[in-house]
Amino acid sequence: MVNFKFKYENLLNLVEKKENDIKNALSCAYNELHLEEEKLYILKKEEHNYFSILKDKSSNGCKLSTLKNIDDYIKNLHLKIKRQNDKIAEKKEKIQFIKNKLIEISKEKKIFEKLKEKKFEEYKTFLKLEEDKIIDQLVSYNNKSSRW
Repeated sequence: MVNFKFKYENLLNLVEKKENDIKNALSCAYNELHLEEEKLYILKKEEHNYFSILKDKSSNGCKLSTLKNIDDYIKNLHLKIKRQNDKIAEKKEKIQFIKNKLIEISKEKKIFEKLKEKKFEEYKTFLKLEEDKIIDQLVSYNNKSSRW
């Protein structure tokens, strides 16, 4: 008997490879997002520290120029935080785009897998019919042989 061969096996393999590539890209995108969130955390922590320094300096008294410099630095940190939030939003959009691609390729893979399963079931049915034919032929041959 001939072994089962799915004529779209190469396409199924290609779709599986694409799916794995997309999963790897999604993993990388999540890693990038995590790094950007860590940067944001560091910036917010630094901003909080400088707010504390500004509050301490203003309550204990110091030169106005020092307070101005600290305030300017805090404003600069605030802008960096805003830019970092924008980067994080971009990373989240990228992740969503990759997720959508993964869903699409997974659907495509599932279609091929169902088709393969259906063809395999047809193949098994065909084999069963062939087996039944051979058994019938053997039985009829044995019956004819025993009559002689």
